[in-house]
Amino acid sequence: MAAAVVGLVLAGAACSEGSSIEVGEGRLPDSVPLDVPIPAGAEIGATTVDRAENRTEVIIRVPWSAQELIRFYTIELVSGGFIVGRSEQGSDGWEIAFTRADLIGTVLIAGEGESARALLRLNRS
Repeated sequence: MAAAVVGLVLAGAACSEGSSIEVGEGRLPDSVPLDVPIPAGAEIGATTVDRAENRTEVIIRVPWSAQELIRFYTIELVSGGFIVGRSEQGSDGWEIAFTRADLIGTVLIAGEGESARALLRLNRS
């Protein structure tokens, strides 16, 4: 997960004026559909939006265990009409891959104790 966060930050650092890449922090970009589940009370960290490639990345932090965050996304994605194609442990954390219509997404979840974080990646095809 640390490598993914570094990649998100470096992508933003490489932006230039007039670029299609927008970097932010503290709020969800408007490119995140309203029905993509975000835990209530979540802290929104770094965000990157690449409008040319239709990609969005968002760091989300919650005062929950990683297992609670995995459970949240598993339940909320399915009940929201998303198709979960994969949910498994990877080298950087737990990854959930999902789709719906033209939206393809992944949530990479990691954490220790009562502090979990997720890297939400969205791509419109």
